[in-house]
Amino acid sequence: MPCKRHVSIEALGAGASGFVLKGDPPEQLIAAVRTVAAGDALLSPNVTRRVIAQFTRVAQPMPPKEFHDLTARELEIFQHIARGLSNVEIGLQLHTERQPSRPTSRISCRSLAFATAYN
Repeated sequence: MPCKRHVSIEALGAGASGFVLKGDPPEQLIAAVRTVAAGDALLSPNVTRRVIAQFTRVAQPMPPKEFHDLTARELEIFQHIARGLSNVEIGLQLHTERQPSRPTSRISCRSLAFATAYN
């Protein structure tokens, strides 16, 4: 049976800056109100565990099918792009003076930011 999203996850998704539980000690509630009023965020330890569990269950995107059609060299360039290297830095890494090809043009990458998901 799939785990339901806890109300704390919903509240944070709606923009809450913190979430404490009614069973938390009064001192913790007071500290939480002060923390959030100062512009910071705060979660009860039990909520933190739930948030971590929720985000570790998030599925990673599958690479486009064309990703597997890249040559070894294009894949190497793609990995450098995904790490955020510039064309000049990639050229230095690959020991070449010419600009590297753009493997992102051969696959369904809408942007370089999209490419970073596959690093």
